[in-house]
Amino acid sequence: MTGRDYGPPKPYQLAWRTGHVETIYAHQVLLPVDFPLFGETSTDRRIKIHGIVDGQWQLILLADADDILSIRLLTSEEMPS
Repeated sequence: MTGRDYGPPKPYQLAWRTGHVETIYAHQVLLPVDFPLFGETSTDRRIKIHGIVDGQWQLILLADADDILSIRLLTSEEMPS
């Protein structure tokens, strides 16, 4: 168990450059950092998506940033019924 209440996971819609669109439920989306940090630039160009699965904080998706066209948080009005 994580010991923190993050609430329910939120729906994020990912549009891949291939044209595929999917919805992923997660608690956190981390994007690559493109600015120098302490004089160094990050070479990690991956998008990391995490969430709580079965009570454990887990990596849900790890993808090359160049493979994803867009990520957006879906609102309740945009959710499929």
